[in-house]
Amino acid sequence: MNSDFALQWRVVYVASRQEKAVAVRLQQQQIEAYVPLMRKLQRWSDRNKWVEFPLFSGYVLVRPSLKEFDRVLQVPGVVAYVRFDGQAAVVRDEEILLIRQLVEHGYDMEVAGIEPGTPAGTPVRVIQGPLMGCTGTVIHFDKGTGFQISLEGMRQGIRVRLPSGFLEQITSS
Repeated sequence: MNSDFALQWRVVYVASRQEKAVAVRLQQQQIEAYVPLMRKLQRWSDRNKWVEFPLFSGYVLVRPSLKEFDRVLQVPGVVAYVRFDGQAAVVRDEEILLIRQLVEHGYDMEVAGIEPGTPAGTPVRVIQGPLMGCTGTVIHFDKGTGFQISLEGMRQGIRVRLPSGFLEQITSS
């Protein structure tokens, strides 16, 4: 394994509805773990309540050292590392920072799987707000235009609703 192994974020599958508990168990063992949470208004017949849900259902992001890599699999609730082409998936630090910004600023988000070779929409760049400089593609929601950011390491995408004035089309030069 390479020398910067300890600096790489990995993704693990976890048992159903165990994301938060697994993250706590990993952190108790001094293994860096992150579960991005989003707030949603849950409606019951007698009341409404804000509830936190994992952004990536069934996954926890971990940053193990080489020594901790196998220990992660010993944590109750962890099923396996997410693998692509036989290698544990790696999520870039920039992608983790972007996820943290999206969660921190409370954007209206949803996750979408991205298959290799998926045709892209109109390329755009965010020109205002906390995500300024991020690039992605335009997608359409029922309630207007959205912005999709691709997380290559996880082969996932995050769809974010932004005001249309926050986006500019990227023109090829």
